[in-house]
Amino acid sequence: MHRSGTSALTRGVQVLGAALGDRLMAGRAGDNDKGFFEDLDIYRLNETLLRRCGTSWRGLEPLDGAAFAGEAFADLRAKAADLLARKLDGLDGPFAVKDPRLCLLMPFWRAVCGDLGVSCDYVVALRHPADVARSLEKRNGAAIPVGLALWTRYTLGALEASRFGRRTFVLYDALLDDPGGQLRRISDALSLPLPDDFSDGAKLYREDFLDPGLRTARSDDRESLYAYFPQGFDLFEALLPCAQGASSDAPKEAQQRAEAALNAALPLLARLDDVHTALGETTEKLASAEQQNAALQEKNERLEEARQAAVDGLLAHEEKHVKEAKIARAVTLRAQKAQALHAAAHGGGQTARPEASSARKDDA
Repeated sequence: MHRSGTSALTRGVQVLGAALGDRLMAGRAGDNDKGFFEDLDIYRLNETLLRRCGTSWRGLEPLDGAAFAGEAFADLRAKAADLLARKLDGLDGPFAVKDPRLCLLMPFWRAVCGDLGVSCDYVVALRHPADVARSLEKRNGAAIPVGLALWTRYTLGALEASRFGRRTFVLYDALLDDPGGQLRRISDALSLPLPDDFSDGAKLYREDFLDPGLRTARSDDRESLYAYFPQGFDLFEALLPCAQGASSDAPKEAQQRAEAALNAALPLLARLDDVHTALGETTEKLASAEQQNAALQEKNERLEEARQAAVDGLLAHEEKHVKEAKIARAVTLRAQKAQALHAAAHGGGQTARPEASSARKDDA
């Protein structure tokens, strides 16, 4: 199942000497930073298969495994056979394929492997359904009941697919706590001889690859989530002895109860998933609108600040202009007054003297 530690587990299988191919999906920051360890070609073919079935990895409806042998999938079977044959060409040891979608699509690949004469063994990653549901909620926005139902659907598919070969179950928490011991369990269960450099490889795997950060979305409310899908929780508890090495036989009764409960709840779960998805999209749009509104508000504030600065500048310029005009007017007035006084002083004296001379003549 997705979010069950399959990437960490596959990296561990690589330590045991299994080839993974040379076209692996790159890691993604904040998701699987250290890599997905999924073959890109097989991943893309699996996506095509799901689309051909009219579903996706989030689909809860069971697939018709028998249909994969029909004409509707003949072209994809031929493509898969050619793809797998090329990847196996020249290999001396085992080739490991990791893709959680195989839980749903293994009937297709088992037919392809049968045509090629290739045998399949299985390593089933097991993680608490509450942890998986919380992780799906965080990464994909899936409602908790839908996440629990997906865990159940994938686990049932893995149990059905793996009953046709040797298999072992690995608990994710146990892999993180005791990686060397879990890798030895896999080696023993699948008769994989430990490579000569196993000790060094296991040490590097433990110290360099595994870290507490891989234990993401560990749920602290497992008990409170039980009521959402108790049959899934019961199936997990029933499988724990398998992950502890007691047996590889999955309990039939727990499987049957989980499958019956899941199938009965499908209409409600589908509706819940649609509503939850629509709510998530609306929430994202609202958050985007709020961000845009905040950006517009900030832009408006900057424009208002610029407008006010322009107005202030204009007023200051006008005030300066008026002040300069007043000063120029005052200077002009003073100059005119001074000129008038000067004119009065000089012009008035010259006129008085002739009048005085005329008066003396009259007196004579």
